[in-house]
Amino acid sequence: MNYLNVQKQMQLTTDIKNCTKCGLYKLMPTGCKPVPGIGPLTATIMVVPEALGKDESILEEPLVGQCGQLFNKIIKEAGLNREDLFIANVVRCRPTETGAKNRPPSKDEINACKGWLFEEITVVKPRIIVAMGKVAVSTLIPGLKKTFALGPMCGQLYTVDYTSAKIVPMMHPSWLLQYGKNELQKTIDEFKMVKVLSETK
Repeated sequence: MNYLNVQKQMQLTTDIKNCTKCGLYKLMPTGCKPVPGIGPLTATIMVVPEALGKDESILEEPLVGQCGQLFNKIIKEAGLNREDLFIANVVRCRPTETGAKNRPPSKDEINACKGWLFEEITVVKPRIIVAMGKVAVSTLIPGLKKTFALGPMCGQLYTVDYTSAKIVPMMHPSWLLQYGKNELQKTIDEFKMVKVLSETK
């Protein structure tokens, strides 16, 4: 493992936890901080969901709680281990006005936070980046129309100029829980494809 990358990620972790670029850090639970990405720096697959929910903000880990349970089930069915993935949200705090209900992050919040994600991509250098949900997809794939439809993009490979990794859009687990239970198998199959691609030399 590259020692410089380890040092850079350690500094990134510290910087993210101390981030005050927008006001969301003030809404984190008492004693909790913005959440850096988690996983091995040698990961060939990076998973990028939208932002923290209630459980993630308390436990300070991406994709836990109900969404995390579904995510774990999906990747297990696809033959992947969570411990082998690097998981990093677009927004590192929980977007909420009252502390009681999640909301989508604003454009200003995304812009304030997304630099952390791009720095982690540079450190990890994954082969595949799974963008889960419209916020992640629009952040990672520049130039999309504001009204783009996510469904037709899911499972497709996209090339961008800031990384050699391929971007693969997918539905977010929260959407699958609410509306897309019939599309679970499709998402599992997409992760199976990602697994094969990540192992291809």
